[in-house]
Amino acid sequence: MSQPLATTSTVENATQGIIFPPGDLYSDEPPLESDLHREQIELLVRLIKWYWRERQDFYATGNLTVYFSPNQKKSEAKLKLYSLKGVQEYWIADWRLQQIEIYRKDAAQLRLVATLLPNDDITSPLLLGFSARVQRLFA
Repeated sequence: MSQPLATTSTVENATQGIIFPPGDLYSDEPPLESDLHREQIELLVRLIKWYWRERQDFYATGNLTVYFSPNQKKSEAKLKLYSLKGVQEYWIADWRLQQIEIYRKDAAQLRLVATLLPNDDITSPLLLGFSARVQRLFA
């Protein structure tokens, strides 16, 4: 038999017994995400789900990494970090040049496998059945 939920009269009573972690946790890894990036990832997941709304053979979740900022520079350190964290594929989209660089894991390291131009089609072995003309992604 379930017990009724206790009602609390104050915030102090409601949070009593909860251990809050410190907000200034140290990490020696570079900051890679922001709220804007999270929102862009959520938008991409929603677009993928809409694009494949008729299909039942895929799953899209928020474990994508998408950067749209021209200030996000590719670096060997970042590629090494992503490789260590298990990232299988990494796209760098340059809206100014209208191109996408694709890095894929090869021998435990992300390596550039293609630079796609506007008239190329982008596909991914991780997104089975996905194909889009690069220029449409920048429209």
